[in-house]
Amino acid sequence: MVTLTISLSKEQKAFIDAQVKARGLESASVYLSQLVLIEQLKPDRSRIEALLLEGLNSGPSTPLTRQDWEDIEREGLALLAEENKNGGERQKKPRRPKRSA
Repeated sequence: MVTLTISLSKEQKAFIDAQVKARGLESASVYLSQLVLIEQLKPDRSRIEALLLEGLNSGPSTPLTRQDWEDIEREGLALLAEENKNGGERQKKPRRPKRSA
């Protein structure tokens, strides 16, 4: 861990202390670490939301069949095997083609 010293107004310090207490956290450090983590994850969240919207707007849905699940499992196991073969390096996977209805 690295120590960071920051200056806050009394109001800011009181706000942080209230948040720590309200959330049942151990310290202001934990609270501030959580805020930083939230900011770090925002780009991922935005990308996930964009992908979800893309899926919703891609056309009518179809029920997943037993064969779909088996295909997903087979693809996942193949990806894991490839990752293990490459010493844990994850390969960038090409996008799946859209399913036809």
